[in-house]
Amino acid sequence: MTLLVQVVGVLGAVALIALLVHGTASRTAIAGSTAALAAVVVGLLGLQGLWPAAKTANANAKAQRALTPAQITAGAEAGIGVNGPFIDWALAQMGPGDDRFFVAGPAASAAQAFMGYKALPRLMAPRARAATWVVFYDTTPHKAGFRRAELASFVKYQPTFSIAKLKAPPR
Repeated sequence: MTLLVQVVGVLGAVALIALLVHGTASRTAIAGSTAALAAVVVGLLGLQGLWPAAKTANANAKAQRALTPAQITAGAEAGIGVNGPFIDWALAQMGPGDDRFFVAGPAASAAQAFMGYKALPRLMAPRARAATWVVFYDTTPHKAGFRRAELASFVKYQPTFSIAKLKAPPR
């Protein structure tokens, strides 16, 4: 019943607009009035949600500005499922310098991307043998194809998270 009342109201509004604006209820006057009324109604419906959306966007921006760089980084790590504390530890183990590193492991793609960002200006090597350091992310040196004799130093963070410096210079 309410839909019927709304349709009758809209038709009455179209006829009233046609009579007031054009002075007649001709076919072209009604068509123009219908288009004008539709534009006004759709515009008002669109504006109805504008203020709440603007308030939400402003509140989100204010909350984001309050975050510290450490909170932003921690959120990024959690969002892509990366072991951020291990990556920070591995970079600290490498110390300052411009030695290249390589991330080895089955789940290393997200870790590689994130570590490549965190390690800047240090660069990631395209392959393990071209690196000075190898970061074993969720793997062991043996599973990644390394023998102990190839590693100058090896430091374990957790059972499947470790870092090693290669004995042979990068090639």
